[in-house]
Amino acid sequence: MLNLKPLAFGALCILLPSVLNADGMASSKAKLNSMLACKKSFTDVECDLQALDPSYRELLEKIEKLKEDLGDLKAFEGNSLSGSYEYFIDTVNRGTADLLTLEGGSVWSLNSYYTASFRENVVGVFTGPATATLVIDENTYSATLVKGQILKSTGIVASVIDERGEGAFLELDNGTYLSFDSYDAYDTGWWVPPYQVLVDETTMTMWRLDDGSKVYIESIK
Repeated sequence: MLNLKPLAFGALCILLPSVLNADGMASSKAKLNSMLACKKSFTDVECDLQALDPSYRELLEKIEKLKEDLGDLKAFEGNSLSGSYEYFIDTVNRGTADLLTLEGGSVWSLNSYYTASFRENVVGVFTGPATATLVIDENTYSATLVKGQILKSTGIVASVIDERGEGAFLELDNGTYLSFDSYDAYDTGWWVPPYQVLVDETTMTMWRLDDGSKVYIESIK
């Protein structure tokens, strides 16, 4: 009589790896779907926090808590900022859809998709203890600080309302007059008011807040 046990065992040895591999692929797919769903919202039907890696789950939970504590952030528009503000300058290290890591080590959660590339300059104006408007490559993002320490400076946010002498003199809406040498006036001469700027009187620098451009100020009156 033919002994079928060796044949059955051989077949099982052949099929078992493929079955395990299929199960592994299904598990990985489910985990990926859960990651994407939880990133959108914890209330998403496909969000399963227990399926995520502990470190990634902890990061998402921290972002969610910050959003709940601080509420929805409004994007930077027109004259929404004016007066004295703390700010920082940094460079993009890497960015995903809505999470940004800077060269200085800070990590930010964005309220809209990040569209610029890495190594872009960042001008960040603090709007709260852990919130800021980030200007990157002619785009502005409302952001929440997730982790990291920031080296802050203080500057004045104002609007340029008049330009004279082919960019050599700018008048701000707070009554301040700025003058520039011929090198920087080449840039300011092309900029058509009104537009918002950040002025640092300590370093004598001016940042244009709609595109992040920087020029050096010769004098302030």
